[in-house]
Amino acid sequence: MDLAIIVMLTSFGATLGGRGQGLMIALQQGLRRSALLISAAVFAAAVATFAAAFLGAWFAAQLVGFARAALIGTAFVLAAIELIWPVRQIAIREPTRSLGAIILALLVKQLIDAPRWIAFAAAAMTIDPLKAGLGVWIGSSLALLAGWIMPSMMAFERRVRWLRGAIACLALG
Repeated sequence: MDLAIIVMLTSFGATLGGRGQGLMIALQQGLRRSALLISAAVFAAAVATFAAAFLGAWFAAQLVGFARAALIGTAFVLAAIELIWPVRQIAIREPTRSLGAIILALLVKQLIDAPRWIAFAAAAMTIDPLKAGLGVWIGSSLALLAGWIMPSMMAFERRVRWLRGAIACLALG
């Protein structure tokens, strides 16, 4: 199977119930359902994903052998830790209406989440940041879109936690 498809499916599952999706759903509930909100979330996911992918490819190009394998393994371990770490959903009482602030908040939430570590590791394995980044970006954007379309999916938090745990085991394996 192609790398982009594998990381797309993995990042879709890793984004479900994550911090970025939770923030987007909370903003959607505080504001009204807006196409600008999902556009901001997808844009922030693109920036965070391609930054992680290009950084992973750059670091991997500097290393060889065991050091490169250790870098990739560390990225997968960090992805697994982030997936297992409990996600607390904070109710937003008075959300900002500034698009720049929303993009910045979503970007900060998404910079260190599991799909970005997966993009980092996949790009470091293949030194092809475009393919790895594109797969992770599409997968996480689809999960963000699912949360935007159906914000009640956070009610299935227990099932999503099991899925995130299974993906964490996959990342550790």
